[in-house]
Amino acid sequence: MDYLSKALATEYEDEHIYVQSVTPGMVDTNMASQMKVGAGSWMAVKTPDYVRATLKTVGNEEQTNGHPKHKILANTFAFIGAVLGPKTTSHQLMSMNKGIKEKAEKKVAPLSTTLGDNNNKM
Repeated sequence: MDYLSKALATEYEDEHIYVQSVTPGMVDTNMASQMKVGAGSWMAVKTPDYVRATLKTVGNEEQTNGHPKHKILANTFAFIGAVLGPKTTSHQLMSMNKGIKEKAEKKVAPLSTTLGDNNNKM
């Protein structure tokens, strides 16, 4: 998305249209809380805090993580990537994301079964 945002920013620069890429970390939303995926994590940010911090970056940054906690996390991963190499870092991130995805799927499966049962009754 960053490359698309940069391309759009370049394309619309003459029309004075500002394009910003926002790449958030974990935001403690109702959905995240219900699924218990990342909610309550030290890196999860409450939605109002995230929105407030992100709005402060409009017009100041072409790319933002939105919240300082997320910027710290992104910079940490960038540093680790520079030290260990992109292949190792990418593998570690994919492993983390796989764990989060599996945890979320376990939480969603009972819900979809329940919804399926309700849909059959209609």
